[in-house]
Amino acid sequence: MKHYYGVKVANKIARVMVSSPERSGGQNQYIETPTIEKPSDERSAKLVDLILENITDTYTLESVAEYCMMSVRSFSRNFKSSNAISFNAWLINVRLNYSLELLESTSLTVSEISERAGFHSEQIYRKHFIKKYDIPPKAWQKIFKSPNHN
Repeated sequence: MKHYYGVKVANKIARVMVSSPERSGGQNQYIETPTIEKPSDERSAKLVDLILENITDTYTLESVAEYCMMSVRSFSRNFKSSNAISFNAWLINVRLNYSLELLESTSLTVSEISERAGFHSEQIYRKHFIKKYDIPPKAWQKIFKSPNHN
């Protein structure tokens, strides 16, 4: 029987081979969590740490801009120039990447995973997941189920 190891093993191999864990050109890459470079701005770096530690909290552009003591416009412009992605798109990607770990390493339902990853509805989670990975979360879980997963 064929077994797929998923994002954890792929990411470890990529790091050993000193290859980038992400592909350019729009191809899907199944990786654990992309390397997150800390922003040089201390306020933005603290924001990234806060979000990674509290992924289920609700974050709006207004609240994160206020946290960084910036206007919404300044925050959006600075975040996009530093990360080459909008804040909302970045947040969705961080949550999706966290959900991959849960799909592969737990027996949680898709609904429970969507909640733990910070999505406010399972339908929104499924929509973003399929858009990014071209596969439903349950199918991902079945394909990339960890050998140690019960």
